[in-house]
Amino acid sequence: MDLIKASLHEHLGTNTYKGPAKRVIETARARLGPGGMFAVTSTADDRCPHGDRRYEKFEDSVKKLGYALIDLNGRGFYLPSYSLICLNSTEAEIKDGSVLVLGLQRDSNVLTAGKNVTHHELFAQLTGVKHSKGYVHTHFPGGSGAFLEKEIEEERGRGCLEGISFVEVRNRSAYLIPGSNKKAYDFYKRISQDYPLIAPVTWTDGHSVRYDFCSLTTELSPLILFESSEEIVDELNLAFRKRAEACIASPNLIKEASLTDKLGGFFAASAHAANLKFLRPLAMKLGIMTEKDW
Repeated sequence: MDLIKASLHEHLGTNTYKGPAKRVIETARARLGPGGMFAVTSTADDRCPHGDRRYEKFEDSVKKLGYALIDLNGRGFYLPSYSLICLNSTEAEIKDGSVLVLGLQRDSNVLTAGKNVTHHELFAQLTGVKHSKGYVHTHFPGGSGAFLEKEIEEERGRGCLEGISFVEVRNRSAYLIPGSNKKAYDFYKRISQDYPLIAPVTWTDGHSVRYDFCSLTTELSPLILFESSEEIVDELNLAFRKRAEACIASPNLIKEASLTDKLGGFFAASAHAANLKFLRPLAMKLGIMTEKDW
């Protein structure tokens, strides 16, 4: 079966999504090819506990531009003329790390994140809700690596690994700190024996449409589009299981990033960090930006 390229961890900006949607679509088509799949990732944290609605803003922009799309009942949409799928995703920043949740319905408040929310509390919120979830940049600042290592060492890891569909083993932005991705990959190798259905994935964690959007991808089985929104999530989880099984059988499918990807990730992440830590606070101090602009 032919596989498709997927990049399901794409923020489209440091602060929020502001467009332009046309550039996002054209770049996705060029970098993913026919059948490609990407996700627009909102950030859920103390500032916006339910997520900052980047996906909703992007979908609304696409509709305003007049693109013909097939709505996947709020969990994403399909652009038939481009043969692209776009999914809703949310990165939940919580007490001991980050969890990426895919396939929730747009404008949903079922997820609440923040520094006081634990992994167990977040997972409890998602009980009975159709979704796919996994760990991202585990051993990069803000990741869940230290928490998971401790849980496994103290034999409490099962509760935080059951129901997990994927773990990022390569995160393009994590090349900002040497060794982060190696630790993430080593972590995956340790848990893969006991959790063989957790898929290793490689994604961009992009914050710039021009420079890093859809630059690092994972090959997945193509999704079959159903009228039911819940079935699209089932298809996504099935694609992750197939990826996991294939990588257990052939570990060489987990490809090392090229030097270009590593350097590109380093410089893109540096620009993002500078924006986040210095330029945004300065803009707010000068009155150029307010919290509403985040």
